[in-house]
Amino acid sequence: MFQKTAKWKSKFGLLGMKISSSCVCTKIKTNLIVSCALVLLSLTFAFSAIGQSSLNIVAIVNDEIISDYDLQSRIDFILFSSGLPNNPNERKRIRYRILNNLINQKLMLQQAKQKKINVSRKQIGEFIGQVEKQNGMLKGNMAKLLNKNNMDTLTYERQVEAKIAWGQIIRNKLAKSGELDEENINAQIRLIRNYKGRPEYLVAEIFISFDAGRSDLKEQQLVNRLYQQIKDGTPFGQVARSFSESASAARNGNLGWIREDQLDPNLAKIISNLQRDELSVPVKAPDGYYILLLKNKRLAHGLILGETSVSIQQILLPLKNNAAKSEVQAQLTLAQSISRSVQNCKDMEALEKEIGIPKTGKILGVKLSNLLPSIRKATQNLDIGKASNPIRSKAGILILMVCSRTFDEDEEKARRRVAQYISQRRAELISRRELLDLRRSAFIETRE
Repeated sequence: MFQKTAKWKSKFGLLGMKISSSCVCTKIKTNLIVSCALVLLSLTFAFSAIGQSSLNIVAIVNDEIISDYDLQSRIDFILFSSGLPNNPNERKRIRYRILNNLINQKLMLQQAKQKKINVSRKQIGEFIGQVEKQNGMLKGNMAKLLNKNNMDTLTYERQVEAKIAWGQIIRNKLAKSGELDEENINAQIRLIRNYKGRPEYLVAEIFISFDAGRSDLKEQQLVNRLYQQIKDGTPFGQVARSFSESASAARNGNLGWIREDQLDPNLAKIISNLQRDELSVPVKAPDGYYILLLKNKRLAHGLILGETSVSIQQILLPLKNNAAKSEVQAQLTLAQSISRSVQNCKDMEALEKEIGIPKTGKILGVKLSNLLPSIRKATQNLDIGKASNPIRSKAGILILMVCSRTFDEDEEKARRRVAQYISQRRAELISRRELLDLRRSAFIETRE
């Protein structure tokens, strides 16, 4: 009996121990599950709090969103690339404009998707490579530069993707519009020929558009701020690349040589009154605000046929490498006096003989492409019979004058050049119209 009881107790005891162990395990598991749930819940709230501002929706474009992270990343990039100060006031000033640009970008990419236009990683890489080359950077240095300055490289790549895709859309539209009418080319050539000897201007622009149906106060404030930033020393091209909405933004705002009849009458009047390297105040036009930079002016050459060759008269005022500042200043003063006094190449030649300056004389019929970069830059747009400003060289101070200018190209090549110009203008008009149509038909909601 005792043995049975002991055995029973032993079994019971063992069973009791098993039951107790199971209860403990159940409690542990239950507590663990509750703890994990609480941790996950707390992490959810933590990530929600951390990401609240970055994932906040600032705009809806059709069925896609633009997050606050997208906006802040683009603002970071624009402030960095334009040289504007990165502070709360500046970010607030440009927020509206940058958001507007992101909306346009979203519309471009949506349109590309609809038309089954895909941009490959290779295309994006090649585009960035061209930008690097234009800015004297080694291949791959753009990404390094952005990473070094804590920029999101995806922001820049997305912008590049939109540019490439939109360019393809516009080229397709241009192709569908048909080949250029020969009469249009002939008319443009007649204008160029008839304009020979009249003023034309080398101009760069910054263009900020506005919607005619609403207040343009924010655009006005932005363009005034950009104007002041350029006056304070930020390079014009840097600001143009970051903010201008014209196709010329990709070329640092450069429009090339333009005639007065190619401009809005109000803009033409302002440009004609600017001096070389002078910046205009912001100008309001029917489609937006412009800031204009007059880089140079000249009398039109007419229809240029081919590569330019020039004959140049030069005067070199010699200086040693270790010349004293007083000696350099004396030669510079003399050079400025010569530059102001000579009226033509005969004057230059006579002055050389009178002063007896060595290493001077005439360079006959040389192609601009064969000249030293500094001389080419000084003479390519210099009016015939006008002395250049003094140029500092290794040998001394140089004064140049173009005595004649000839061109080497047949008319067929000139016609292709004119056709290319007309196509570029048509592409810009198509681009503006298409984007405007997309905005009008899209559902766009912005949030503060």
